[in-house]
Amino acid sequence: MKKDVFNSNYFTMCDYIYTNEQIINQLKGEEDFFNRNLILARIPKKYWKYQWDHISSDLGMNDYNHEGITVINHYLDNIPLMKEQGRGLFIYGGHGTSKTTTAIIILRKIMRLYYTGYYLHFHELLDFVMNSWNDELKKSFWEYIVQKIDFLVLDDIARNFKMQERESLIIDKLFVYRSNNNLPTILTTNLNTDDIGSLLGESILSLFKENVDEVQFIGEDVRGKKCQKKK
Repeated sequence: MKKDVFNSNYFTMCDYIYTNEQIINQLKGEEDFFNRNLILARIPKKYWKYQWDHISSDLGMNDYNHEGITVINHYLDNIPLMKEQGRGLFIYGGHGTSKTTTAIIILRKIMRLYYTGYYLHFHELLDFVMNSWNDELKKSFWEYIVQKIDFLVLDDIARNFKMQERESLIIDKLFVYRSNNNLPTILTTNLNTDDIGSLLGESILSLFKENVDEVQFIGEDVRGKKCQKKK
């Protein structure tokens, strides 16, 4: 049944992106069905081949990351339970500590298990709610992402984002709806939870603390090392 839902999601997503020429061309050039779903989930292609054993090996060189690695391993091994419980992740740390890569590795495994997933950079989220809300097709697509996608990755929540009251309300509704309906959200950021509370509001901070497991990555920028270890 999950596979049928996954396939249905594929065609629904196609309906929403039929005006996006770039995505259409990418789909035409990709024969593998799973990779076509990665395209529709907006997962950047450079992340398709990263492997958790390589990333965790780099992170494990710093003893302070062992607890975070354990949390990620538990999440990867218990995705159906995470979905049932609506448990997300809050991955934070310095630049280049593999936060985005880790979130996307998890999302890829989620989709291998026929759950639906979507990747969204936070500046794209803000751009959407600020500039696209009067477009009925885009609004419908947004509601589909918020209400129907099993696992949502929101990447790179940053301190310098500025939100007006309307944008703040829309984002607040996103977290409230997904929290109330056991739809996990995975977030990455350079900020800790207290900084997130200052940026997005105390009500969202409260939801974070109730519905996500915190993971902190510490260490040097490992982007160069990851490029050497791609498969």
